[in-house]
Amino acid sequence: MVQLWIALPTDQKIERGFHHYPELPTWTENNVEMILTTGNYTSVTGERYEAPTIQYSKMVGIDVYWLEDGEVTLTLEPGFEYGILVSEGQIESEGKICEQDQLFRFHDSDVENNESIKLVAKKGTRVMFIGGEPLNNQVLLWWNFVADNKEEIEQSIIDWNNGHERFGNVDSDMKRLPAPALPEGFKG
Repeated sequence: MVQLWIALPTDQKIERGFHHYPELPTWTENNVEMILTTGNYTSVTGERYEAPTIQYSKMVGIDVYWLEDGEVTLTLEPGFEYGILVSEGQIESEGKICEQDQLFRFHDSDVENNESIKLVAKKGTRVMFIGGEPLNNQVLLWWNFVADNKEEIEQSIIDWNNGHERFGNVDSDMKRLPAPALPEGFKG
């Protein structure tokens, strides 16, 4: 399972909400199953897919799962920043190996062919392919928190550790982890 926190643009009024999407576009290319979790995507064969998920900026997210050893080519949007998070197995791409639990981050101009990227992996490998237009505002990340200034992250840590209702309640027997303090020297 991968949980993604998406930085939102600050030039829009965005209401808090939760939406469930039981059906997402799913297809297979070269024995690789793909599920479009957010955004729009046009495959190398020209097939166009659109996820029903709500977005506040132009982005794409695809769950990519190898049913057999092989390779798949993913198309890139001009001007996007990308990340490939390996959740199971490892991938080889652009002369680099990316192991499980690692993130391969790149801009479309960082790859040899800035229109697509080829990923090679063994059966059972799973990655999350994510990308989007860079935001016009500063984005700070710490633990599970995303904000555009240090004070908001500090408040989020306090609210999380005090069980503030803004984070909701998850019905689970698992212990809720406390948020760690910001490291000394954290810039923001």
